[in-house]
Amino acid sequence: VWFKNDFQKITQLKTAVVTAALVAVVGIIWEIAALTSALYGPPCLVHYLYIGDLPDTLIDLVMDMSGALVFYAYAVYKSRVS
Repeated sequence: VWFKNDFQKITQLKTAVVTAALVAVVGIIWEIAALTSALYGPPCLVHYLYIGDLPDTLIDLVMDMSGALVFYAYAVYKSRVS
């Protein structure tokens, strides 16, 4: 695996923070893409990139972070088992 020795030096807390930050950035980019497609994009994109109101956006971001937490917990579990 590339950079295996470098990744082993990173603490689990730093890995969790970086994972959460990357997931948040991807979620925010997705919400921005949905907003701009709803405002300026062709009608065919609105079906795939639906943008709701503020509570819908906040729920989407909370679900993104929940998925990151589950993924991280699974990754930690798998690393300890093997």
